[in-house]
Amino acid sequence: MTTDLRGDLIRSVEQQHMFSSAGIEHGRRPEHWRCKCGLGFEGAGAIERGRRHVASEILAALDEAVA
Repeated sequence: MTTDLRGDLIRSVEQQHMFSSAGIEHGRRPEHWRCKCGLGFEGAGAIERGRRHVASEILAALDEAVA
């Protein structure tokens, strides 16, 4: 286990909020991204919105840890 608490916190949040499914547009199926927390995005830019969701969760956890 590392002594870097920020690193541990980031890895923990990433595990909680990593994608459970994702895919590019294919036929009638639009681009999609679904998080382990249940949040999902569909349509153009869905994967990027999902990545921003994870980044936002990490920043919120770091802010909370500092407070």
